[in-house]
Amino acid sequence: MVGASLPDSTVWWVNTVAAFGSLPLPMEVFARPPSQRRLPVVADANALISDVLHFVDTGFSFLTLLASKQIITLVAPAHIRGKVEQHLPVVAAQRRRSAVAALRTWSRVHEPLMQFVELPSIGPEDHRRVLAVHARDPEDGPVAQLGFLLAPSMVLTRDADLRDEGIGLAYWVDATQTLLELARLEDQMYGRAQGAATFANLVALSVGGAGRAVARWPWTAGLFLALEFMALTDWRDGTRRTVGQTRHVMGAMVERSMPSITAAFQERDRVHRQVQATLLHPEGISSMPNAAARRLAELGEPFPAARLRDDLHRLGHDLSDGAMASLLRAHPAFVDIRGCGWQLGVRGSADRADEPVERGTGNGR
Repeated sequence: MVGASLPDSTVWWVNTVAAFGSLPLPMEVFARPPSQRRLPVVADANALISDVLHFVDTGFSFLTLLASKQIITLVAPAHIRGKVEQHLPVVAAQRRRSAVAALRTWSRVHEPLMQFVELPSIGPEDHRRVLAVHARDPEDGPVAQLGFLLAPSMVLTRDADLRDEGIGLAYWVDATQTLLELARLEDQMYGRAQGAATFANLVALSVGGAGRAVARWPWTAGLFLALEFMALTDWRDGTRRTVGQTRHVMGAMVERSMPSITAAFQERDRVHRQVQATLLHPEGISSMPNAAARRLAELGEPFPAARLRDDLHRLGHDLSDGAMASLLRAHPAFVDIRGCGWQLGVRGSADRADEPVERGTGNGR
């Protein structure tokens, strides 16, 4: 803290600013609302089948909860849809679950929350770990490819070909619970930040309004000057006491609030580190398709090309409108939704998403 050689008012203000400046402020929390910062979660077929059967048994899954609350964007390579529909009835029967209930859960709960992404053929330009997975099993290669396209992303899989290359989580209940906790903390912090910003704006507006009133009416300018003169002369002692009392009260309020504010930031930072440890991270500088795909996954909805270009420009990628359009048209992962903008992949069928889901076990027939 600042020494006492400075005037009291200066010491108080500097100490207050220094106290806030010492916090581990994660400014990315405030850059965009939580609904525009969804985490991309790439799901393999075996992960989706496992989650569907868990939902059949319990009527709940953290994965679908996070996707429905727009905390994550649940994505998969396009061929995964067919693999799930092919293997789900077989696995359900093997585990003595109703194949009918499993397929209904897939079509009404999981599939409508997903985005299925077409990907280019895997080639030398792909990450070495993608090439290694593809060499072992060509059907697993696109899962790794999509994970790196959206990195940092969470990949859910129990496939040894992916896991041996350090790609994916085999057990994700704890990770998804941590994601839910992080979303709760960031919602709280975003609300606090917006409240503080709103208060600051109202203060600025009120001050600006007072200034305009003074400028508009000559008699108010005279009144303000007279009050200022009295505060500096006849009312000087009373003014000093009032300023001192105000400073004391505000200082006490700041001191009381600092521990709770610091604890909130530190708790968010701790949970954020836990989530980061579960993600597949990019290696090296993000490519332009990576940046565009990641941003569209964060949004989870169609977005105009011009606004996407502006977002990428803020991230350090300088593109003209023509170059942005060419990039989006050239990559199969990006789909033009007429009248709405571009989105990552295509959404799962949602025509029966609101119908009730049959639950229970059976012999698979």
